Amino acid sequence: MLLLTTAVGAMVAVFVAYYRQSVPLVKSRLYEEFGTTEYLRAVGAPLHSRPPQLLVTNGTTHTHEGSDANCRVSERTLGLPRQSRPEFMRRLHQDAVGLIKTDHRSLVGELRNGQTKDDLQGFTYRYRGGKTRGVLHVERVDLSDEEMHLSIVIYEHADER
Repeated sequence: MLLLTTAVGAMVAVFVAYYRQSVPLVKSRLYEEFGTTEYLRAVGAPLHSRPPQLLVTNGTTHTHEGSDANCRVSERTLGLPRQSRPEFMRRLHQDAVGLIKTDHRSLVGELRNGQTKDDLQGFTYRYRGGKTRGVLHVERVDLSDEEMHLSIVIYEHADER
């Protein structure tokens, strides 16, 4: 009986390992939507006096998508006046938390403020639940009174638990 139980357990373990490898990693809504050029323009358009298409002045996105992990790193220079940046970052933060909560049960993170508590410079969250776990890191660097640099890193991988 012990030998039969061990054999069945081993077959189940092999099946579970095969199943995990054959099922593609599911991208969260956060990974799909957050931080794209169109998304940033939409968030910044109400805060900006010029047409929204001028908001994102330049930038790059590097993406690596695999069967076990996805990573996107976006670097953007935004033409956004200094006085609009706290509201822009507040909106980014609210959207990020909302998108994470739609797909994940657990959320832990931190906010980094500038010289005042209302001047959000960045935030980092670790999240898990559903079929993925991940990390979101957003950081703002002021370049001038009219331009800022925004870095967004999203890394997700299968949740093994």
